[in-house]
Order: sequence, then structure tokens, then C-alpha cells
Amino acid sequence: MTQPAQAETVLRFGVFEADLSAGELRRNGHRLRLQEKPFQLLAILLEQRGRVVGKEELQTRLWPDVSVDADGGLNEAVYKLRLALDDSAQAPRYIETVPKRGYRFIAAVDSAGPNYGPPSRRFSWIKMSLYAVGFVLALLLGYSFKPEAEPRRLRSFHLRPDDPVQAPRELRVQQAAISPDGSLIAWVGASGYLWTHDFERDQPRRLDAPNAGSPFWSPDSEYVLFQSKGKLLKARARGGA
Repeated sequence: MTQPAQAETVLRFGVFEADLSAGELRRNGHRLRLQEKPFQLLAILLEQRGRVVGKEELQTRLWPDVSVDADGGLNEAVYKLRLALDDSAQAPRYIETVPKRGYRFIAAVDSAGPNYGPPSRRFSWIKMSLYAVGFVLALLLGYSFKPEAEPRRLRSFHLRPDDPVQAPRELRVQQAAISPDGSLIAWVGASGYLWTHDFERDQPRRLDAPNAGSPFWSPDSEYVLFQSKGKLLKARARGGA
């Protein structure tokens, strides 16, 4: 007998799973960073999967207290959700755009049940107790644990993307953002260009992105997204087209 939709707290589709009770989206068991509105949009589309959900219904459910047109917010939520799912409007695998009507979730969905969760949450209290006892015994026996890998060496550097003669010190670095994997940092220089710095490199890299502003990262740390003259654009963090 199929469980009712209300009891489905974790839903799987492709390599993703959405934990509706925890408000988390995971890919192959790893949690992705997704803002509240895009996740709420995903939950609604999963709830109504296979059916076209109109824009007015989505706006009402996502912004119940907003009386003005929320079409811009809905478009941004759809964009960020597709970015997290590595999906596209031209060749959708998950979110299909139905022109002049709304959106539809088109992928196959499996319910993992209300008790499903990532491996770190599946341990019973008995297993946790056994681990605690083993740890205490190891300490009493003087067992020394060796780290799996050598700690990463700390690095320090100065962000100087623009000519120090042309740009005052207080204006050389603006709007910096660190990548989700912690390996790069992006910022807007005084001249308006977008820069990135790989922590393993000695020199920063200027991207082909003039008039940039408000940089933020894609979940996979491959792209830097930014605003430029009223448009939302993206550039490869390590250079390229």
C-alpha cells in the first residue's frame, strides 16, 4: 500500500534526495547549500509532481504575505533551484517550464520513508554507546590515534588585484566571497573587474567579467555568479569562457 504524501519526508530523484522535514537537499549523500525559497519551491513541485503548478499558486504559497507581483522572486528561485540540480530550461531533467502556465516536476521520484536520513543520522543509541566505550578503552590502554592525512598548511597572501598606484588601499578589494569548498576566494576590484584567487596559487586571476558586483558561488565551486548592468551572469572560477 502506498504511503500518503504527508508521510513522505525524504524523496529521491536521480542522484538527489530532498529531506522535507529537515529542509535539506543532498547529492549522493552530501548536503548542498540551497536557500529557503528555492527549497520550498522544490518541495511544492515534488508534492505536485507530474502536475503543472501555476505561477500564481507558487507565488501565493511562497510569498503569502506579499500583495505585489512576486514574479521576479519566483524566477530567481527557479534559477537557483536549477543551478543546484544542474538542470536547464532548454533540456530539463527535473524542472520543466510550461509556457504561460507554470512549472512541472518531471523526474521519477521514490519515497525513502520518514525515518530515512544521511548515514551519520542512522546510528542507533546502541551503536553510539559501543563507539563511546571503545574510545574510552582506547584511551585507557594508551592507544595513539594517527591522523589520516597531514594537516593542510596555512597560507597567507595579500589581495592586490589593481594597480596600487591607481587604486587607493581602501578600494582595492570589495565584496569578497569564499567558495563552498573553501579552495578559492572571489572579489570585485576597484576597477570593477571580477578576480579569483586559488589558495594553492601565488597570483590572483582576473576574469573576463567587467562591471561586476555582488559575487556569489555555484554549489560546486566551479563558477562565480555576479551582477553586471542589471543582468545575472557567471564565469568559470579558474578562467575560461
